[in-house]
Amino acid sequence: MTSEAPAVTAEQVALVVRDALYAAAHQSERSLQSKDFRLGVSDIGLCREKARRMVLQMPFDEEEEHYLPSFIGTAIGDHAEAALAKAEGWITQQELLITLPSVNGNPERRVVGHSDAIIPEWNMLLDFKAPGNLPTVARSPVKQSYQFQRHLYFLGAVQAGILREEGGVVGNVFIDRTGEVEMPHVDLEPFSMDVVRAAADWLDDVIYAVLNQEEASKDPSVEFCEGWCPYFLSCRALDNKAEGGLITDSEALVAVKEYIEAREDEKTAALRKASARRTLLGVSGSTGEYAVRWVHQAETHVAASTRAAHDRLSITRLRKRNNREDRTA
Repeated sequence: MTSEAPAVTAEQVALVVRDALYAAAHQSERSLQSKDFRLGVSDIGLCREKARRMVLQMPFDEEEEHYLPSFIGTAIGDHAEAALAKAEGWITQQELLITLPSVNGNPERRVVGHSDAIIPEWNMLLDFKAPGNLPTVARSPVKQSYQFQRHLYFLGAVQAGILREEGGVVGNVFIDRTGEVEMPHVDLEPFSMDVVRAAADWLDDVIYAVLNQEEASKDPSVEFCEGWCPYFLSCRALDNKAEGGLITDSEALVAVKEYIEAREDEKTAALRKASARRTLLGVSGSTGEYAVRWVHQAETHVAASTRAAHDRLSITRLRKRNNREDRTA
């Protein structure tokens, strides 16, 4: 008995799913706001030149191709907010009209945003992020744009009568997008009008460049812009990349340090592991927490090479079920 081949191929299914996710990513509140060239809270603190071009409604050079990280990050944030709204009663996705104070004699500015989580009981506002490099993010200073966002959202909540300025706390909750790190990283700080004024000053720089028909500051590095900004081709494609130049991005600096430390840790770990292996030759049994045994590996042939037979040391943590050691794990 033979079965007919399906009318739709696996490749066609994959394309349908890919296109649906792409459309969803570009129909989010954040994406629609960008397409309408409206500045929101999340645009403040990133790049003044990008913000200037959005204010002037300059068309993007190209559509974003790498949609999946954004889609996954948004999905994680939405589910986290829904879970906390249900479990803890936190106020999520609150629309806020934020009036920034006048600085340097300039008029007040108003922006609209949707906060991720407001907790009146703690007088706290949290903004969720889902990076794919959580260990590096956790060791890096918080980005200026993230800091501006959380303080501006808090100000909006104060102006809406939901939170109190005195004793306020703002923060970011970073959830690992890869799923490898289960514990979120949380960064908290007191609410500060100084940060709000710095954000207002940043926005005034953008407005000044618009009114005077000149380019604004291009804040990120060329390399960052190339992988992120829809204006890269017309804005910075011709800029010389400073090959071998000074790296200033805070996360990149931490990542370099982590890589070197991890490489040194690998060398140290290899030496410690080899020393311990020599000590444990012929030893088997249990420490009460770990099972120790030697497993004989038969000779194996891989491609054109042969791996000689050898004994492999296996040390595994013992799991406990109903107070009884499970030695089969």
